[in-house]
Amino acid sequence: MQSDQFVSCNSAVVLDIFMVLVSTRSRHITVLVLSLMHFVLIFFSNFMTSGLTLFRSLYIYVVGADFG
Repeated sequence: MQSDQFVSCNSAVVLDIFMVLVSTRSRHITVLVLSLMHFVLIFFSNFMTSGLTLFRSLYIYVVGADFG
């Protein structure tokens, strides 16, 4: 899947940002920021590679499956 390619390509960057955010005291803010950043990065990655629309990317992110 494209999300696997995304994770393999950007795991180092995500890990660095995750470590910086975890070092802070606001754990709930960390989870929120990571979730939003995860969606934004995957959306742009999918959009640039296969031209997915916003709705389709949102559907894949929420449901976890492609409709077609």
